[in-house]
Amino acid sequence: MLISLLLTLGSLQARTWFALFGSDDCDECAQIKAIWKSRPQPAKDAVLIYICIDKNENYAFLKKIEKELGIARPSLSFPVILLGQTMTAGLDGFLDEFDNLEQHLSQIPENALLKPLQQLADATVGNMATWNASLEASPAVQSSSETSTQDGSNGSLAIQSPELLYFLAKGCQKCSRQLRELHQLKEEFPTLRLACYDVATADGQILLQRTVNQFQIPQGDDNLAPLVAWNQGYVTGRLATAEELAKALLQQAKDSTE
Repeated sequence: MLISLLLTLGSLQARTWFALFGSDDCDECAQIKAIWKSRPQPAKDAVLIYICIDKNENYAFLKKIEKELGIARPSLSFPVILLGQTMTAGLDGFLDEFDNLEQHLSQIPENALLKPLQQLADATVGNMATWNASLEASPAVQSSSETSTQDGSNGSLAIQSPELLYFLAKGCQKCSRQLRELHQLKEEFPTLRLACYDVATADGQILLQRTVNQFQIPQGDDNLAPLVAWNQGYVTGRLATAEELAKALLQQAKDSTE
């Protein structure tokens, strides 16, 4: 009985928290912060931990969490909010889960990846904090074993001039995250030629139609943007990760030499 009581008291010392992955110029991030800051009893509330994804190491940390939680289709739009074992996106997503917040925060996963966030929450006075991942937390797009070729060279050298077409739309919330993945990919493959086209322009429409015809992409009422295409394939309707695209480009380079 005494042991049970001590365990209960110990668990009460740990503050609950949730993480807001966004950027400093994000209007919805500011609104979520304002909502939480205005809570009547901030010292007793869960801690909102803001993590700026404009920093590469923080964006890499977000991807690690998504992988850890088994998120098969990561959100294409920001901000992304981690609520216990659930991830939602945007102000609307946050408000939709607001009534279930206590339940979500009672299910915060216990693992080493999230331990620094728990420690920050426990040390926070008030109900808001900011956290940054260490530079060591930002991995390369792929390990050297994954990008190595039979001759021992790395993947960047194996691909002379890979090219990707990226179709986006101005004001498209889903396009911003895809662009981050492409920038991450370009860091791994400096010779990558990335051609971006706005689907609202004449050139964008012409090239988009050629791509649609080439791959026989079904066209419905939905906007295809963001759409990423290369010689052997394309991705639309979901996030094309840097890791996925790296594998596709390496396979394409391998096929071209056989």
